[in-house]
Amino acid sequence: MIQLITFDLDDTLWDNGPVIRKAVKECYSWLLKKCPELEGVYDSVSLNDLKDEIKSTRPEFAHRVSEVRVVGMKMALERVGYKTDEAMILAREAFEVFHHWRHQIELFEGAEEVLEQLAEKYPLAVVTNGNADVKKLGLGKYFRFSVSAEDMNRSKPDPVVFMRVLELAGVTPEHAIHVGDNLITDVQGASDVGMRTVWFNPDKAAIKKAAITEENYKPDSVVHSLEDIPAAIENLSVRVW
Repeated sequence: MIQLITFDLDDTLWDNGPVIRKAVKECYSWLLKKCPELEGVYDSVSLNDLKDEIKSTRPEFAHRVSEVRVVGMKMALERVGYKTDEAMILAREAFEVFHHWRHQIELFEGAEEVLEQLAEKYPLAVVTNGNADVKKLGLGKYFRFSVSAEDMNRSKPDPVVFMRVLELAGVTPEHAIHVGDNLITDVQGASDVGMRTVWFNPDKAAIKKAAITEENYKPDSVVHSLEDIPAAIENLSVRVW
């Protein structure tokens, strides 16, 4: 019996690349108006890349995707002459701009209809490495709860993340299914704890042997359209339980 379905968010329910690029651009534009000293020193790309620089040198920020962005902007402002306190205030304000645009998404076709259909029958939860808030997206009514990398200070495919979801739901792995677009963070991560998996593969990419090193990392079901997820879940229910 299926007792829980978990969903990844970015690139599973919407195309996240354009969203983040827009958020980065708008954040930089706002910050440049407030802090013209940045011009010629940082552009939107190099400012955005500071978060990766910080992650590589300060592992405590590896999973804190919001905080590391704030710290990166603070660092940039300090480098162009702002005092620490002022730099932090501006960085936090700039992040609010980023976070607003980060939530301006366009759901994949059929996404909300699928969530509505599934939520009528199963408890749904979110497991994400990102910082999108389903309540701000207007999707909170479909999900019982969310677990993020920031909550756990760990990221998928770490099994601790998935075990936390199962713990919160009070469900054992064999009664849970995870849906996501990434073969490593989603399929491998959920498989490692014994969950069944549905791989959302809209581009019909092949499963590369180099990416999947264990037989049980292969998805239990593959769908190329979100509308096919309910049927895939029903088929898994018949096959497994």
